[in-house]
Amino acid sequence: MTVLALETMIIGAMLGLRFKILVLAPAIFLSAASILGIAIAHNSGAWSALLAMVLAIITLQVGYLGGTVGAIVIRDRASKKLRPRPFRVQKQAR
Repeated sequence: MTVLALETMIIGAMLGLRFKILVLAPAIFLSAASILGIAIAHNSGAWSALLAMVLAIITLQVGYLGGTVGAIVIRDRASKKLRPRPFRVQKQAR
């Protein structure tokens, strides 16, 4: 379960860095479908499959939020570097 949580959080962060929020719906559907398929193949119980799906959906959204915040911070720092500094006239001492 820990590996599943870490993997989906990293995937969510990568999606948050690049895409808008509409990408979450297909990502949630694909992750839930793949977890269901793996649970059926391993003959897992319904509760463990449901728990894995909920865990994956939550960590995907948390990762997306972290990636979005990271993207905002990166863009903000990059825009500060590109801003020109104001020109200051230095007074000469006489």
